[in-house]
This record gives sequence, structure tokens and C-alpha cells, in this order.
Amino acid sequence: MTLKLKYISAGFLAVLLSQTALAESFKFHQDHVLGTSFDMVVDAPNIQQAQKIKSETLAEIKRLEKILSTWSPQSEISKLNKTGAKTVSSELFYVLKSCEIFSAKTDGAFSCRMDELIKTWQAAEINATEPSHERTQQLALKAEATVITLTRQTSSVTKPIDFNFNIDGIAKGYIIDKALQAGIRSAQGQGLSGRFGIVLDIGGDIAVHGLIDNAHARVGILGVNAADNSAPVETLVLKDQAIATSGSGKRDLKVGARSYSHIISPFTGRPQLKTQQVSVVAPKAETADALATAFSTMGVATALSYANTHEGVETMIITAGGARFTSKHWKDLTAKTVKKSAAEAGIANPLPKGFSVNIAYKIPRINVSDYEYPYVVVWVTDMNKKLVRSLTMIGKQPLWVEENYVFWRRVGRKFPAMVETLAQPSRAPGQYNLVWDGYDQEGNPVPQGEYILHIEASREHGGHQYVKQTLNLGDDIFEAIIDSGDELGQIDIHYGKDH
Repeated sequence: MTLKLKYISAGFLAVLLSQTALAESFKFHQDHVLGTSFDMVVDAPNIQQAQKIKSETLAEIKRLEKILSTWSPQSEISKLNKTGAKTVSSELFYVLKSCEIFSAKTDGAFSCRMDELIKTWQAAEINATEPSHERTQQLALKAEATVITLTRQTSSVTKPIDFNFNIDGIAKGYIIDKALQAGIRSAQGQGLSGRFGIVLDIGGDIAVHGLIDNAHARVGILGVNAADNSAPVETLVLKDQAIATSGSGKRDLKVGARSYSHIISPFTGRPQLKTQQVSVVAPKAETADALATAFSTMGVATALSYANTHEGVETMIITAGGARFTSKHWKDLTAKTVKKSAAEAGIANPLPKGFSVNIAYKIPRINVSDYEYPYVVVWVTDMNKKLVRSLTMIGKQPLWVEENYVFWRRVGRKFPAMVETLAQPSRAPGQYNLVWDGYDQEGNPVPQGEYILHIEASREHGGHQYVKQTLNLGDDIFEAIIDSGDELGQIDIHYGKDH
């Protein structure tokens, strides 16, 4: 018997996994890891072994965070930035050396010397005043010309005292690689040998190891500014590989009325204008992380040439104008679609072409000292309350799901391996958006008719809310508004042509 587990990342990425009878897939989620979300799937014989793998993976992340976090004033990188010369740990030395290596390999398109420029643009957001071209160009030239000495024999770094490194473009990938290795060592130390698999996702950067779904993990890439649970625009099959995506989205800079990419070009000192989104697959997360940034600034032709001449590196680039380009062997990674046509599914009256259900809801900020983000579940049933499609779950797994007791009683406990959970950077309360594309849990198009949309939210130290709305899905547009409650704001539902 094969059970299915589906795991969706709304920031950019989605992982679709299966499990065989030889092992179980255990899903773990935790917020506020490296300032974002931590999601992990472990295929192991039992939960105790999976939890040990998870614990040792997290321990390695926390250890490296104390070294590499630019957000913590107590981290080693922050202390180095306050000095002119210092002997550093082997981990920090490696990352700084990798920064310089990737800068050389990409002819300067990747740089860890952008701290002053990044702070200049952050100040521009606050002041609503765009820095001049002359100013940003001067800062870019200054960063490139700064003399830095890295002495391998003594692991020492020498730099101007007023110069700061910003290693965010590579540190997360490096930490993912090291944490994955810690998880692998934990599994091997428990005698699991080849009978385990790991998918590690930190804020949308993902690394895969081992046997998952018979040695394959299905990793989906969401489109630019996609809804939280949109279907992937691309689905890849990866094994012992990593993937990172950079592009337009919630991290964009806003200066006055204008929006800019958060990726600053080392060449101009200004937000890059070449691409909307770049995805890179590589043998290591460190490489994928750095190249996703570099490819965003170096130009499409140069980026494709780099990928096509470096073994194990593949990329998909969506330009600022919306054109799609891929490297030579990208197509070899793509998975076959699992959706069926109406004819294949035997459905005589599917929803009209291009019609979908769009659900917009708001999580309000509640002014309490111990505020926690709510756990949210959204699902669709037929009029007999039989599950049609689980649209999304947001929260910790597996312990949190029973808090949403309506979902758990009616659906969750009957499908213990069916999980759809957001794996995106933690977000403050605000507007969320979901889309139901008219397909059921098995990839079959649903017939026209009446369905029930269910939305449930519960919050640690807080309340519980459950609402439902009948959906009339036919040839005509359908709209509904559900009044706000304590845990969810107003819910707007629109059925019709895709926007």
C-alpha cells in the first residue's frame, strides 16, 4: 500500500512526496528558524528515529546561526564586522572564502560586499527617497575596490574597520547543507543506512537526500506573486539535489510609490531590473543559493551559459518582461503532470475553462502579549461533507492539527498521511489568498454543482473559529462575503475566470 503526502511551499516552492510501506514520512514544522520557517520531511521506520534526526538537524542550524547570522549582534559575523582584523572559526572563514570564489566565478554578479548598499536602500524605504544613481554607483565601486585579506593558514580576516560583510546571499544555503549532513549522520548513527530520506526546507530553499517516493522528491516552483496554495508552474523531480529561487515578492523594496527588487546589483548598486524570478538546481544548497542571486543580475544569456557549462547546475529564468528561459537539461528534471482531463476522468460537465475559486482572507493583529500566529485549515467538501480537496494547512505538524477539531474530526484523522502545509517565510498577520482550481484530491476535475468551503482557525493562547460557505459552481460567476470573526477577518470568495 502506498500512502500520499503532499507538502506545499507558498513562498516559491512545493514538495510532493510519497511513502512506501517500508518507512513512514514524518513532517515537522517550526517558525522563527533563521528568521523564517523550518520544514522537514523524514522518511524513517518510526517517529522516534525521525525526531532524533530532526533534533540533531535543528541543533546544527542553531549552532551555525550563532556564527553566521547578520541579524544577531552577538554572532561571530557581527563581531567581525565591528573589527578590522580577526581570527575566525573555520565555518565563517569557509563562507567568506566562498563569497569571494562565487564572486570570481560570476564575474562579480554575486557579492558579499553589499552591506552599505543594502542599508542605503533600506533607509530609502524609510525616508521614501530614492538614492541618486551617482551615489549608488560610488558605493558599488567602493565595495568592489575594498581590499580584503583571507589567510587560510590562520583562518584570519583583515578588512577596513568601517567595512561590513553581508553574507545573507549564501549563508542560508551553507547552513542547509551542513544541517542536512547532521541529519544524515544522525540517521546513519541509528543504523538506518539507506533506509531513510530527508527533505529540508528553510524559507523556501530546499535540499533533498535519500529515498523519498522511491528515490525521487517532486519539487514544485510557484509563479511570481502566486497565491499561497497556487499550483506550481513547474514541477521537478530531484534526488540528492538542492533548489533555490529568488525573485519578486514580499521582500521587494518600496520607496515611495515605487516597488523595486530586493536584489541589489553589485555592478550598479541599484535594484536589478532584468528578471522576475530565477530558480537554480545544484548539487548543494550553497551553490543554488548564491547562483540564484547571481543569475538575477548577470543577464539571461550569461546566466544560461554559466548553467550550461557547469555540471549539475540547471536554471529557469523568468525575465522582467515575462519571457521564460531554461538551461539545456532543465527539461530532464521536469515531472509529468498528474492532472486528468475531464474526458479521462469521465466528467461530462466540468467547470468552465479558466474558472477557479479565489478566497481572500485576513488574519488580524490581536494586541496581546503572548500572541501566536493562528493555525489555519481550508478545505472543500461535497454537500454530504465528503472531502473533495484540502486546500491548505498553516501550522505545526503533526501536533497542531487536532486543535482545528472540526477538520480533524471530519477529515484529518481519516487521512493521517495527507498533509498540505505552507512552507514559507513567517509573515505578520495580513492578507492571504488561496485558489481552488476545480480539481479534487486525486487530480480529477470536479463536475459543476454545489460544494461547501470550510475555513477553520485556532490559536495557541487564543480562540477558535470555524466558518463555512456553500459554493454554487456552474457557468455563471459566483461571489460571497463571510463576516469577520475573532481569528479571521472578512473572507471574500470569487468564482469565475482566473484574474
